[in-house]
Amino acid sequence: MFFLAEDGEQAEDTILLHSPGISFDLVITDTNMPRLGSIELTNWIKNNYPKTYVILMSALHETKGHRADAFIKKPFELKKLDTILDAITPD
Repeated sequence: MFFLAEDGEQAEDTILLHSPGISFDLVITDTNMPRLGSIELTNWIKNNYPKTYVILMSALHETKGHRADAFIKKPFELKKLDTILDAITPD
C-alpha cells in the first residue's frame, strides 16, 4: 500500500491518520516542498517513527545535516532506487 502527499504537512497528516493501523516502512520526499520542508518532515519522522526509512530526492544537490537514510539525485532510474533500497533495508 502507498500514499501520496502534495507537501510535507499533508505527508505528516497522512502518517498520523494511518499510523495506528499501518506501519510506514518508507517515505520518499523531495527536498523542495511547500508548507513543511523535507528536512523538518524527516526530523519529525525520525523522532516519532524511527523505524521508518526516509529517502530524500532533489534535482539539485544533497542538503547538509539531514537525518534521512539516503539521498538520490533526480532524475534517476528505478534501478538506482532499487540499489539504495537494498543498501538501507535489512535482508
